[in-house]
Amino acid sequence: MGTHNSKRKNKISKKTKKTKKKKSKISFKKARKKNFLPTYEIYPSIKWSQIRIKGLIQKKKLAPIFPPEDDPNETFAIECPICNYFFPITNMTNCCKKPICTECYLQIVPFGTPDQPTTEQCPWCRSNNFSVTYKESLRNKFENEVFLSQEDCDQKLELEKVASKNEREEFEKQRSKTIRKLLEIKKKEEEEGQYDLLKIDQEKNEERERIRQLFREQKKNQEQIDKDNLERIQQLENLPRDPNFLLTQFLSNAGVMDLDRREQLLNFVLQATNQQQN
Repeated sequence: MGTHNSKRKNKISKKTKKTKKKKSKISFKKARKKNFLPTYEIYPSIKWSQIRIKGLIQKKKLAPIFPPEDDPNETFAIECPICNYFFPITNMTNCCKKPICTECYLQIVPFGTPDQPTTEQCPWCRSNNFSVTYKESLRNKFENEVFLSQEDCDQKLELEKVASKNEREEFEKQRSKTIRKLLEIKKKEEEEGQYDLLKIDQEKNEERERIRQLFREQKKNQEQIDKDNLERIQQLENLPRDPNFLLTQFLSNAGVMDLDRREQLLNFVLQATNQQQN
């Protein structure tokens, strides 16, 4: 009986040790626990297992999965270019430094480790060594805490955690400064993209205008030549029909006349010659 009870106690103690280890391993700060399991907000399913996703987010190799927003706001200011939704924090590609949310990454790469190169291509630069990194900076930590505090309790309870009025003011000041910087970065990127498009359109319009101006000048020159030829012919019609004079005019102006004008002037010369012979 004694040996049986001792074995039973050893088993119970081993179980409690295992459970304690498990609890300490999967314990997360504050209310972030719920964000470690996928919510499938964008895609109907993900091929990765929930345990695998949970472990990667716990080890900070992937960003937590947040409910996406259609429009940017003070908290959700980072846009994923694949799904076009806005998130408070995202992953970053190691090859071209582009943001990508966790759900989109899990759709592109069906298996593997996020920080290790895979056989999949990067959707932007087409690099074969596609991998992502999630580094929770101070800014992301701050925004994440603000987001979770808004999820779990209202703003009054959050401000009550701050000791004094000065600390509350500093808290709000840092929060507004971070959000303002994010919005300025996004606005600058949009303005640079619009400037490039306007510059391309302006160059196209300038090229079109240059070609049109060239055509106008050519047409104007041709009209001037025709006008000069017509004036010469009219002058010849008014002059006495001396064959030698007409022949001299014909030979001197033949190089700048077209075929019709030459033929017309040559007929004048022949008619004047015939009249003189008669």
